[in-house]
Amino acid sequence: MSTVLFSNTFLEKINTVIKRFWWAGIKEEYNTIPIAYRSWDDICKPKEEGGLGIRDLKTVNKSLIIQSAWNVATQNNPFLSAILKAKYHPHSSFWTAPNNNSKSIYWSSVLQVRHHLTSNATYQIHAGNTSIWSQPWAPIWENIHDHLLLPVVNSPLPSKVADLWIQGTHTWNLDLLSSTFTPDAVRAIQSIQVVHSNQQDILRWTPSTNGHCTTKAIYNTLAAQDSHSLPTQGSRSIS
Repeated sequence: MSTVLFSNTFLEKINTVIKRFWWAGIKEEYNTIPIAYRSWDDICKPKEEGGLGIRDLKTVNKSLIIQSAWNVATQNNPFLSAILKAKYHPHSSFWTAPNNNSKSIYWSSVLQVRHHLTSNATYQIHAGNTSIWSQPWAPIWENIHDHLLLPVVNSPLPSKVADLWIQGTHTWNLDLLSSTFTPDAVRAIQSIQVVHSNQQDILRWTPSTNGHCTTKAIYNTLAAQDSHSLPTQGSRSIS
């Protein structure tokens, strides 16, 4: 479950078995279709939202793969991250690695969930060692090249976030920002809080209050996003 993103069809078959057991238990007349008194989505809601807190397999599987992708991005396993980079994205970062229809099921699974990381993770800036062009550090990082002022007057372009500071400080160099990026980008960059420390920048899971990325935190984020995407149907609590 933590190395392969299974198809919805496969996981739905397993869910069907679980649903049958939940509603019917073990019966000799197994072919009898059980009565579902509540939708499976309702049952999988947290108890505080009126559900029973049963984990949905599709969300569990996706959460585990996102956790694996996080480990690759943060190099929790430096050996694995180095192998993947050498083989699949030697000239780009994890965040901008091309989706080239890899034959590796694991790498393909990681790429399929990477957008969840780009939407919910950002680097907390400390030493400013994060790449300006290929890592999530600002709201506009994915299309930051579109915010460059043309013609480019600052050559070579700054590479790391620290290059955008006044030398020897953690203060934004407004003259450099204004001569490099559009006003919208400058405002977005200036809104970023910088931690005055010399430790390496830290990747944070933004939906989590402490910034820690755990499988539980990922699951809760995905479940909340799914519930917000559903139409409101009034109270559906299970009592």
